[in-house]
Formats: sequence, C-alpha cells, structure tokens
Amino acid sequence: MMKMMNDKMIPPQQNSDDKIYLRVNTGEKIGSWVCDKYNVTENKTLIREVWIADWNYTGLKLDYKNVLKSLEKFFNYFTEQLGDKVKSQSLNLDFSLADKGIPVKTIHYANGEENGSSIIKEIKEEELPYSLFMVPSGFTKDNLFDLQNDFGN
Repeated sequence: MMKMMNDKMIPPQQNSDDKIYLRVNTGEKIGSWVCDKYNVTENKTLIREVWIADWNYTGLKLDYKNVLKSLEKFFNYFTEQLGDKVKSQSLNLDFSLADKGIPVKTIHYANGEENGSSIIKEIKEEELPYSLFMVPSGFTKDNLFDLQNDFGN
C-alpha cells in the first residue's frame, strides 16, 4: 500500500536556481484544460502558483516547448540588463515545467502577497502576414539600454 502511494506521489523538483516545484493538485480545470497545479517556492517562500495543461491537449506542437524555453532565456536576459531600475515579475519568465505542459494560469507572489497573474483563455495557431513583422518607414533603430542610461543617470 505504501509503495502504491509513493509511486503516485510526484516528488518536488528542485532546479539549480534553488526553486522547488511541487505538484499540489491534479485535475483542476482552467478554461477548457484539465491541469496540474504546482506551487513554486524559493527559500521556503511561495513565489508562484502555476497551472499546467498537458501539451497533448493544447493543440500545440511538442516542438514549441523549445520556443518557450528560448523565450525564458531571452526575457530573463532582458530583465537582467534593465537592472534594479525596472523590476517586473511579468518579465521574469520561468518555464521550468515546460516539459510537463504549458502554463495556462500563473499567480505571482512577492512579500507574501499576490502581485500579478496571467491566464490563457485560448490557444490557436494561425498564419500571420509577413507585413506584421516589417518595420514601418520612418522608424529608426535605437539602443534601449543607451536610452535607459540617458533617463536614469
């Protein structure tokens, strides 16, 4: 009996950044997805609640996991470059659970209080016109970090 219980329990995952990811519930419905809920703690403090929908039920390709992981690296690098002048939980992405599925709901905490949340209501893949990615004429390229220094110093 004890072995069966232990086999069904998923041990907390600990990543190199000392965050602990603990599955606390399964079968919660967020929108049209059945999700597993994870609590993410750092130094024994709750910093995030995340509801993960299995990739197989989102309609997205499994290859998109790698896209999520690269977005995490990009935004976390971007946040580091901004330094202490701009701290935003929304820019600090964490897709450590991407192998399990896509985060469809996230609640962020700071100092024990909720300080932000996000929820995905629909996932669909569609073709976008190339023109959406064209820089309009008349725009010039500036370095964001140079602009930050102009305003901050």
